[in-house]
Amino acid sequence: MTTILYSKSMSVYAASRLRKTGFNGVVYAVFNRSFYILEESSEVEKHLVCVGSPSICNGPMNLIIDGLSSLRPDELGIKPGMKVEGCGDFLDLGNRVIVALDSASKWVPAPILDTLPVTLPRLKRGLEVAEVTTCQRGNKAGMGFLLATGTGWPGQPTLRPPIEENVTARLLRDRAAVLVPDFLHAVLGCRITDAIEVAGGLIGLGPGLTPAGDDFLGGFMAGLLWFAKALRGRLVKFVFTLNKGVAWAARMRTTLISQVMLRHAALGCLGEAPHELIASLLTGNLNEVPGKTLGAIAMGSTSGTDIVTGILLGMRIGIEMNKV
Repeated sequence: MTTILYSKSMSVYAASRLRKTGFNGVVYAVFNRSFYILEESSEVEKHLVCVGSPSICNGPMNLIIDGLSSLRPDELGIKPGMKVEGCGDFLDLGNRVIVALDSASKWVPAPILDTLPVTLPRLKRGLEVAEVTTCQRGNKAGMGFLLATGTGWPGQPTLRPPIEENVTARLLRDRAAVLVPDFLHAVLGCRITDAIEVAGGLIGLGPGLTPAGDDFLGGFMAGLLWFAKALRGRLVKFVFTLNKGVAWAARMRTTLISQVMLRHAALGCLGEAPHELIASLLTGNLNEVPGKTLGAIAMGSTSGTDIVTGILLGMRIGIEMNKV
């Protein structure tokens, strides 16, 4: 029996990879709420699309399907290695599942103004609100400890709320506590080669599909880039070069899912919730910041907190660089 699933929304990237005649791919990985399709192509860069329920939310590599809200992919017979073929309007997964693509709306992130509509003091206030919210409600088992302890935080007061640790979290913290300050100082000094080299030590740091170090770097790149673009100054070229180097350094150093995520983040593309947080910070809407922060840190176990930590530090570094 063949099951038909109807798409709800998909990113521009997902549409560009899946909605073409003669698509060929395989199911790369399967989870409770989602599965990944790896495109088979001769391109050097690998392309992944995440197919998931609405609970994973829109994102730069996501295809959202309502039917996965009540059924897990494995309950539909979707397994790693399953052949995926497409003709533009639908995908055929191993002659067991048909995914209709023509029903999907195209997800485009909410626009972020290309000029900074908020004064720097108000942006700093927004960052403080987001930092406090993240410290109080975020998961500090990953990179969130950076906000809680002040490690690598230029010119900011040290906060020390209680931190619950296991062995993995402690090892991650010890490694990151050395690398993150070195990375931030290299970025502040506009030493791109040094920054990329240190970032290489953060890439792949931590367990999971997208390790904590990767999530942090993804948030950092996007936060710094959107800040630089809003200022329309000399920082933009520097940040693009830095981000490109970090994304390139991720090749062969971390999971394939993380590699693709970092490529998108280098261009400022994150999931819907962290993207909305960036927009609220740059528009100076302080009333929205707590809710948008909570929405972003709710992603995954520690991923949301790690991404938000990166965003906030990226913008903090941008403010410091703008002073020079």
